[in-house]
Amino acid sequence: MHPDTARRSGIGDRDTVVVESPQGKVTGTALFWPAIRPDTIFVPNTFGPAQQVGDRFGDPRYEAANSLVDDAFYDNLSDQQAARAHRA
Repeated sequence: MHPDTARRSGIGDRDTVVVESPQGKVTGTALFWPAIRPDTIFVPNTFGPAQQVGDRFGDPRYEAANSLVDDAFYDNLSDQQAARAHRA
């Protein structure tokens, strides 16, 4: 996530954070990246705890974002599940 966005939310680099949607929640590690758009928070998809390559570099493991999407809805262009997140 963008460092400015994180600071406004009281999140520090490498803090544990929870991302929630009506379908579920995942816990992950906040990683600051100044090149990302400030209005975007990227949550990795699919790999989850099978992040063996990241282990070699000491990267934190993360839960996959798959549980945050609703399988009943798809984007017609990309054929991906729709993320129906809500704001707290």
